[in-house]
Amino acid sequence: VLDGADDTNFSGVRKTLPICLVGGEKDPATDGGKAVRQLAGRLHRMGFSNLVSKVYAETRHESLNEVNRNIIMDDFAAWADSVLKQA
Repeated sequence: VLDGADDTNFSGVRKTLPICLVGGEKDPATDGGKAVRQLAGRLHRMGFSNLVSKVYAETRHESLNEVNRNIIMDDFAAWADSVLKQA
């Protein structure tokens, strides 16, 4: 996640763009969600103001195939609804 997330790659991105970062604490691709948290912190420090992130317990890389997928989908749908209401 962090390798392709060089700060200069975000220079042309609108700072108010809604961003939702999701990871799993058992995901080796994000070092247990550490990369998700780090990217969220970097984006926040760069001035992104419409950012949410969550690392789900007992969840691996393919979060939509996990036993808690309904919670994850509900959370994402609620986030998307809130974004649409702001538009």
